[in-house]
Order: sequence, then structure tokens, then C-alpha cells
Amino acid sequence: MNSTMLYAFRTTTHLPIPSAVLDMIAAMQMAPVAPIYIKKPNYKKFAQHRKPSEMEWRRDIITELKATLRMKDDPDYESIQGIVNKVVASNLKDRTKTISDTITKRDNTFRMRIVNYLFDRGVSMPFYAKLMADMFVNLCEAVPEINEDLHVYCSMDTFNKMFDQTKTIAFPNSSEPDFENKVCTWNKQKELRRGFGVFAAELHTRGLISEDLLHEALETVLSDFADNIRKEKNETVSESVDQVVTFLSEMSKLFGKDNTFISEKAKVILTIPKNEATCLGMRSRFKLEDCVRKG
Repeated sequence: MNSTMLYAFRTTTHLPIPSAVLDMIAAMQMAPVAPIYIKKPNYKKFAQHRKPSEMEWRRDIITELKATLRMKDDPDYESIQGIVNKVVASNLKDRTKTISDTITKRDNTFRMRIVNYLFDRGVSMPFYAKLMADMFVNLCEAVPEINEDLHVYCSMDTFNKMFDQTKTIAFPNSSEPDFENKVCTWNKQKELRRGFGVFAAELHTRGLISEDLLHEALETVLSDFADNIRKEKNETVSESVDQVVTFLSEMSKLFGKDNTFISEKAKVILTIPKNEATCLGMRSRFKLEDCVRKG
């Protein structure tokens, strides 16, 4: 099935949905798919400053863990995957306790493998971000080391890799071979970068990662942003710029209008004349204007 066929279905006469199917849909648990704006808390429950040396051993094993994310080679790991697939708000506390009990019986590598899996789920499925962030709150209370693990996954190293412009995928030309698969790859990267911002902000609003850490990471992401938008019109650079702006926009929504850090960054970018900002499209400009604090 391709995009042409999908659009053709819009004008096709459809058969009515059977009542049995409608009853099943009505019985399903509804969950919000759009982000709910959360007022940033005035306290920091877990966030602490960590010495670089305390994080080194964690960074050393993250690369190896990435390769084991989907592997099913451990009964405990498979069991936790099954629990996460079935978790909802109503059973979150009980399911999280089962996970934390399993983690405490295993070593550091297993714990980080679970954190890696949960973090990946929160990033790659933004509509799941709130539930995963709530799960991390419970896990950090039961196993404090998990909060230290989270700081590695939200570190500047991760931001650098996530927003590496040299690896940005531009929207493909429709005449290119394997166009549909390339569109899927482009969209996956775009949503992953947006999802990273959403999940990091959700963790921050719950006091799991510090504002200073996010500010440092944002400074890194924006370090060459002003230079990039002044470059000669280029699809890859424009795509990278758009994705960074989307990332800022998502974080601004979750932090709320009272947060001035992103607002000030957006103001500086918007002062660049339009004729100089060749790689900053109007859609991105509108998003930046929405980030600016009014009044």
C-alpha cells in the first residue's frame, strides 16, 4: 500500500463497522495522545549534580546495551518487557514494584539495561512519555541508583549524538528510488528527536533531572545554530534547523510560559534578519515566536 492508494480510499464508499467491533473500541481504555502542559514544580526531588567520574562506568556500557535492547536472552528482561507492554495508569504502582524488586536482585548492568529499555520507550513513543516518566519516579524512589543512570541518558554526550547535524536526514525527493522507505526513515528520526525533548522535559518536571543539566545540553545543541540558519539554502541544514526548533518548542510547552530560558534563546534567534536566516523556514519561525514569553 502506498500514499496514492491511501488518498484514494478517502473517496471510496466504506462498509459500516460491525457493532461488535464498535463495542470493543468503546470498551478500550482511552489515553491522551497530545501533550498536557504541566506547570514546572518549584522543588527538585531527585535532581543532583554528579561528578563526571561517577558517570564513566555507566557510559562505558551504554553502547553495548544499545545492541541488546530488543534481544530476548534473559527471562527477567523478557518478563519486564511484558509488564511494560501491559502497564497503564491504574496498575502503574504495582507493576513498577514488580520491576524494582527484580532489578534489586540483579547487578548494575542489568539495571542499566532496564533503564535503557524504559528510556528508549519514553523517547520513541511520545504519547507514552508521561506514563514512563511516572514509572521512573516510582523506580527512583525504590532504587536511587536509577536516578544516576538517567543523568547519563540525558547528558550532553547524548544530546550531541541525538542532534548531530552530519547525520540529519532530509526529506527525500519523490523521484528517488525507494522513496517510501526513505520517508519512513526521515520521519522516524524527526519523531525521535522530538520525542527526546518531550521525554527529557517530562523527567525534569518531575524533578528527576536538573534544570542545569538541560540548560547545558540546550546550549550545546544551539552552539552553532545561528551559524547554520545563515548558511546557503540546503535541505539537510534546513531539516536540522527545523528539528532543533521543534525540540525547543516541545520543551517550551512542557516547561510553561513562565520559563524564560528558552524564551530568551528564541528572542535572540528571531533578531536575525529574515534575508540572512536562509535556512530558517516560516514554520520554524512561527514555532520560535510561540516560544517567546508574552508580557
